[in-house]
Amino acid sequence: TSLRFSADNVFYGILVLLGIVGNLLVVVTITVAGYEVGTILASDFILANLAIVNFLISTIRNVPLFISDLGLKIYLSRDYCKIFMFLWVWLRSVSIWATFCISFFHFLVIRRHHFSVLRKGKELRNIIITTSVIWIGNFFYAFPTCFYSTRAYGNETDTIQLLSATTRPFLGCIWKFPSLYSGVAYATASLVIHEVFPIFLMVVINLGTLYILYRHSRAVGVETLVTRVASERRAAKVILILVTLFVICWVTNVLMVNYNHNTEKSIRVFVMLANFGASLFIGFSPVVLMVGHSKLRKKLMNFTL
Repeated sequence: TSLRFSADNVFYGILVLLGIVGNLLVVVTITVAGYEVGTILASDFILANLAIVNFLISTIRNVPLFISDLGLKIYLSRDYCKIFMFLWVWLRSVSIWATFCISFFHFLVIRRHHFSVLRKGKELRNIIITTSVIWIGNFFYAFPTCFYSTRAYGNETDTIQLLSATTRPFLGCIWKFPSLYSGVAYATASLVIHEVFPIFLMVVINLGTLYILYRHSRAVGVETLVTRVASERRAAKVILILVTLFVICWVTNVLMVNYNHNTEKSIRVFVMLANFGASLFIGFSPVVLMVGHSKLRKKLMNFTL
């Protein structure tokens, strides 16, 4: 089988590589920094959690998709389809809620400047508990894929006519629900609970954070607190860029997947745009963090040099 090295394949390969190397660097940098000081900040723990799940998505899902796009077809057995679909739904759901946690945590940090400040140990403990709930809760949510996913044979197609970014089939693996109603119900629940709802919360929370910082910066004027406010505003802008990038990629992915899925003939350009929409955030989020997070950038430079 001859390989297809087109421009879109090369660009997609770069995104996959960024998703692997970039997120791995974020995890390693935060781990080394935490080891040096004997602890890890709650904010760094959240960033490391997001980087870990995005790294796993890049290696488990995006690499096989990239190899398949090059012309080397990968055929999974029925059992492997169940495993891969389960991992994809689980990791994708965790990634969405981990992105939400970044916005929500920073919002709480900003609001606590006006009230009391939690001890760092208690703050980290709460973050670990929240992260554990996200991983465990989404594990049980994704568990039905072990029963309702299988391998496509011949011209067989899945019955779901509404596909979210989380329930998108891949590598010949399809959904096989007992009825059309149950399939649509699962896909709709996934779209609303794990995508539309947290994304709506992300946007609202980030706008609220920017409003609080704007109001507080006007209140303190040129006092010494303005330096902290300026720093928090930069952090809020970085998070806002991440959320904006996430929303754009999500909308592109969902629209392209559903349009291509519900047409009689698969159109390559829509498949390509759907893949880009799914991988763009994973590939560029560590770049945004490195550029906008000054402490993380300095740690990485010291680590690499």
